[in-house]
Amino acid sequence: MRELENIRLSSDLKPVSDAFQQEFSARPRGRQVTMITGKINDDALFRIFCHGFEKTAELCGLGALKFSGFTDVYSYMWKFLRALLVQNEYRTVNDTR
Repeated sequence: MRELENIRLSSDLKPVSDAFQQEFSARPRGRQVTMITGKINDDALFRIFCHGFEKTAELCGLGALKFSGFTDVYSYMWKFLRALLVQNEYRTVNDTR
């Protein structure tokens, strides 16, 4: 039964995955994202955040994304969230259920 849920999740999120892949492939290579300093610089908190984001990307069919530092994490995160918002708006407007 769990396998069927995973298949449904993957097929439901395929357009989100496609939108994210388009955003990702358009990203200029070698671009660095400035590290945010201040209260959110705890290494353990960062590892928890990255693990959650990596798992979310994996569930959406994006494969394994790995982050080892703050570089590019925020860029990936915002592009991913934008893809989710675009997909959600599309579903809201075009949902016939």
